Amino acid sequence: MKKIIVTMFAAAVITGALFYSQPAHAQFFMMENPLIGEAAPDFTRTTTSGVQKNMTDFRDGQNAIIFYWATWCPHCREQLKELNKQKADLEARGVKLILVDVGENATQVQSYLKKNKIDMEVFLDTDSALSDEYALIGVPSFFFVNKEGIVLDVLHGLPESLDEVFGGV
Repeated sequence: MKKIIVTMFAAAVITGALFYSQPAHAQFFMMENPLIGEAAPDFTRTTTSGVQKNMTDFRDGQNAIIFYWATWCPHCREQLKELNKQKADLEARGVKLILVDVGENATQVQSYLKKNKIDMEVFLDTDSALSDEYALIGVPSFFFVNKEGIVLDVLHGLPESLDEVFGGV
């Protein structure tokens, strides 16, 4: 009798978990970035070098990874280190890295870059207006933009292979 009760309880828990998890799964579709398949919004921002730069000019007709991050974000820091390691290979493959720091000032970002020996220019989104335009739901976020300027995908970590995103880069 005890075995039957335990089996029935286990079946009820499993059945409940199956039905309960479906609404959570459906929420992920609601969180898909609306820019996928659309032109990446162009922007001009001040960079860590203190000059105004335009994203489209900076991209220069290349495939690009637009990486939204912040110095306070542990996962962002890991992803930034990985990008820093892959920088030369990405450039050789014709992929432009466009780093966008969210909500921090130039001094904070420059200090972090110097301390961690990261030699990359960063666009500053100090007021988070650009993040809103890109419908950012959190950092880190990677926007994969093709040569035509279309957002192919938005991920929260680097894929194992860029071929998955850019198709044979």
